[in-house]
Amino acid sequence: MKPAPFALAALAALLVAAPADARPLRGGISMENLGKVLRAKGYPVELGVDEAGDPKITSTYDGVEFEVLCYPNAARKAVCASIQFSTVFNLDEGTTYERINAWNRGRRYGQGWLDEEMDPFMDMSAELERGASTELIEEHLTIWEELIGKWKEHFGQ
Repeated sequence: MKPAPFALAALAALLVAAPADARPLRGGISMENLGKVLRAKGYPVELGVDEAGDPKITSTYDGVEFEVLCYPNAARKAVCASIQFSTVFNLDEGTTYERINAWNRGRRYGQGWLDEEMDPFMDMSAELERGASTELIEEHLTIWEELIGKWKEHFGQ
């Protein structure tokens, strides 16, 4: 007995359907909506602006403060075409190039760099302009959480 064509179509739709709470993003996400995604995942959210006047969110995870920076869409300034997660450890003695290079050597995500005082920064970017979803942002948050744990371990925090 052959399955009915509509049954095959229904099965295919079930297999590829996104979770009910995932929402597609077209062209990026506003900081307000990004804040809603973070709050839904249990993050504290403080909306603000960075030194250049661009929007940012300040939050914490596992005792580590971080920022989510917005890189606006050229046509729609209120929409972030990409976002960047960023954190810094202000160390009394700073760290070394060898230590930050050791971090970067084994990582695909979470680029590390040093400021003028040799304090380690970690950044992770996410492009959203050409297609994303709230589910993808949640996945980036999961990666960020894992990176923060490894970052703390690497720098003894």
